[in-house]
Amino acid sequence: MKAIPILPFRKRLSRPNGRARPPNRWKKEVTKPIEDAIRALPRLKFYESSSSDSLSLIILQFDADVTIPFAMQELRARISEAESRFPDGAKKPDIQQISVNDMPVANFVLSGDVSEEKLNLQADRLKRRLEELSGVRAVRLQGARPRAMQVRLDTARLASLGIPTTTVRDRIRSANRNLSWGELETETAIRPLYLAGRATTPSDLRDIQIAALEGGTIIRLGDVAEIFIGLDQEDGTTQVGIEGADFRPAIGLSVLKRPGSDTVGMIEAVSRRIAEIMAAPDWAKAVSITTLNDEREIIRNSFREVTTNLMQGAGAVFLILLVALTWREAIVAAIAMPVALVIVDQLGFTLNTLTILGMVIALGLLVDVFILVMKGMYEGRYIKGLSFDDAARATVRAYLMPAIAGQSTTILAMVPLMLIGGIDGKFIRLIPITAIACLVASLGVAFLIAVPLSRFVLSQKANPTTTPVDRATLYLASRVKGWLLRGPLHSKKRAATAVTLAFVGFAASAILADSLPSILYPKEDRRMLGITVSLPPAATLADAERVALKGGQSLRDLPYLASVTTHAAEKSPFALQAIDAYLLPLFGTDMVGISVLFKPKDARNIAAYAALPEIRERLTAALADKPGLRILLSPDLGGATSADPIQLELTGDDPALLRTLSRRIQGALAASPGVTDMRDTIGPAKTETRFTLDRDVLAYHRLSEAEVMQQVRFSLTTDKIDTFKSSGTKPDLDINLGAQHPGRAGKPGGPRRLYELQTTPVVAEDGTVLSLPLVARITTVTSPRLYLHSNGRRTNTVKARLAEGATASGVAEQLSPLIAELQSTLPAGYDIRWAGEIEAADETFSETRVSLILAGLFVTATLILLFGSFLQPFIIMAMVPIALTGTFAGFYLLAIPMSFPAMIGIIALNGIVVNDGIVMVEVINERWREGKSIQEAAALGASDRLRPILTTSLTTIAGLLPLAFSAPAW
Repeated sequence: MKAIPILPFRKRLSRPNGRARPPNRWKKEVTKPIEDAIRALPRLKFYESSSSDSLSLIILQFDADVTIPFAMQELRARISEAESRFPDGAKKPDIQQISVNDMPVANFVLSGDVSEEKLNLQADRLKRRLEELSGVRAVRLQGARPRAMQVRLDTARLASLGIPTTTVRDRIRSANRNLSWGELETETAIRPLYLAGRATTPSDLRDIQIAALEGGTIIRLGDVAEIFIGLDQEDGTTQVGIEGADFRPAIGLSVLKRPGSDTVGMIEAVSRRIAEIMAAPDWAKAVSITTLNDEREIIRNSFREVTTNLMQGAGAVFLILLVALTWREAIVAAIAMPVALVIVDQLGFTLNTLTILGMVIALGLLVDVFILVMKGMYEGRYIKGLSFDDAARATVRAYLMPAIAGQSTTILAMVPLMLIGGIDGKFIRLIPITAIACLVASLGVAFLIAVPLSRFVLSQKANPTTTPVDRATLYLASRVKGWLLRGPLHSKKRAATAVTLAFVGFAASAILADSLPSILYPKEDRRMLGITVSLPPAATLADAERVALKGGQSLRDLPYLASVTTHAAEKSPFALQAIDAYLLPLFGTDMVGISVLFKPKDARNIAAYAALPEIRERLTAALADKPGLRILLSPDLGGATSADPIQLELTGDDPALLRTLSRRIQGALAASPGVTDMRDTIGPAKTETRFTLDRDVLAYHRLSEAEVMQQVRFSLTTDKIDTFKSSGTKPDLDINLGAQHPGRAGKPGGPRRLYELQTTPVVAEDGTVLSLPLVARITTVTSPRLYLHSNGRRTNTVKARLAEGATASGVAEQLSPLIAELQSTLPAGYDIRWAGEIEAADETFSETRVSLILAGLFVTATLILLFGSFLQPFIIMAMVPIALTGTFAGFYLLAIPMSFPAMIGIIALNGIVVNDGIVMVEVINERWREGKSIQEAAALGASDRLRPILTTSLTTIAGLLPLAFSAPAW
């Protein structure tokens, strides 16, 4: 089972290895070659990239119907071509397939009364074991610190001995090696020769000889470095508070599934693996694992809710049939309905909420053919007194072709829905497919199962008795016939007046409906909320931890929250709801993430999206003493994607101009009611310290630029230089080389004081020690933290979210004058375009309108063939806009926005209207062939078909009512 179908997307990630490069250089050396290679990929819809410090990330979106293996093969081939242009040290690109909503399907936290190192060890072990499972794409850890063999150099002592840090690196690499020395062949055996040079204990590393001084003194690694197995530098922390309890240190663990895999099955495998690991003797019993979020229950609840709607609708349909027909026909229809649904279930459809929704929509439609069949059988047996076999043959002759025609036109009305492209088309396609399958199955069930089944309830001869419903419908039919003959059908003038008034009413209702706001999907009451708090760019980890604690504590006592987890210096995994979120920084001391999990819907009295204003108010009040903070709420609102509804993509070459445009637009958005969380993707600029090497000083001391770069890097930061062999099957540890800094008080990390930077030594070939300011000029500059591109063009996207009551279409209409003004003043090569919900809605609704036109053409062509006339299909198709009068007026009176699900309902309604019109016109033709006048034939057609039409309408309404009062999206 799946909650929604997973769509194919590709994410391409390139990470550096070795020397760091600034964003602008990395963009030219890595990102640009990749973009050049992939831009001509077949079926590529668009690509976006970000370039930051030694990191390129490129997201590609192919057409929704692309063949996945072919696209991946082409992508890998193009990336291989680009790799030849990469600089030295760039890692091989990592290509991953991800879904449009790359949200974790399960979230856990590890906590316990153990040391931090022990907790990290257990988290790392759990991550490795879970990633072995076939359905798991990745496991992300929040607040974890990897273990490594730490080599912390005493750079002052090395400088006093005249030993460069690069010499230490080279000696470790050369000494820490295993090597085959061939083999020894004796008269009796052959023995392989093998040098076991890799270090297996910290003592082995300490004994590595670094240099020999004059006089024969040997300098070993242990003489100039502190060596131990320990945790890396603390870059962030995670704390969790469950059910209002105090926050405690923890490590978060988020499980992501592979696209296309079974969500429930994968989570069950994860749960079994966790239970197996915790039951192992070597698991630290003091470490507990708490489940924060498990999509199994959400999926099952969603599936249970829609299935309940289906069963409730079927029950309501049966009750209506029981009242409208006799108990005999109702029983046969009640048996035939589940048979049709079971047949659809056996056709290989994946069981998810969308396929169940398709069945719910088709429920009222498939009952219509059962009513026709049972009506024919009833008339044959009890009105005409035929034998069962003769009644069955008469029923098939009379109703088979009208039933096929009716179902065919309904199917044709839904077929264009499957032609809608893009994310939303792929997302929604299962609904019409399932509905069509139900309608096709209902034809076979009606004539091949319902007719033979009726032998058991209609085989006995019986005198027909009129029921109150019969008398009521006969009375109503006679009144309708009389009214039609006295009113609209009395003369051509009255008929023309009635038709004119009907179309005027349609036009008026369409005008009213056009004034309604339009949204892509109504909000859904989901449980996850990601919060991102942006701090000033110069914030420290201590600042982030304080903000995280205060923000988390302000939400802890809210009665509708199940848990609150804070992430200092890291975004919440709940905030990564759209694939373009990965293009922006995910880590940094200038950000705090808060993961909020709401209680189940039956355990709270407020919808999650309705609680957002209170949550924002609490955070704002709690963090009021922290200037420069920005709070972004990222709720899971359902739909095909959870991207920001308001997006304006600015493209051009000059980042300064893009920033200016962004500020103008954000100012206008701030003045729009209901618009929140305005920001852009470039974000605030960062202040960095740059060093420019003095090449004359380097030449005098015979120092190369590369040598100085590496010496200073090892003095200021930590790099992986090799691996340390672990015992048994445990994974090898990295050997991280860095320097000791007094400001860190023995903890790993770079310098924290200015004098530590100024006294960084550079050792020349002759042993001369130079301080960093002697070999480099130091300046401070402001620059972008990353460079973003869309389809190869530099971009800055303005984004915003909407509060309750605001719509993207309304905001777009309000901003259109400003956008037009800015567009008119932009230089050549610059552009402003709407993205997000506006772009998706324009694409989806325009394709839906095209689908409606195509459906009308398909149905009209079928009707022309069926009736052999151009006029009668025109009469039937004219019923469609008149039928929409009530729909549009109802939407306006109830203030229901026009949405994508509403368009699906309208298309389904068209099928019902055409279906009823076919049978009505067929009856009119029969009465006319019997010699009735055209006025009387038309009146009899309406009155004779009144009861079946009312029954079909009531069963359709009854089948959909439970769905209408359940999920707001439908």
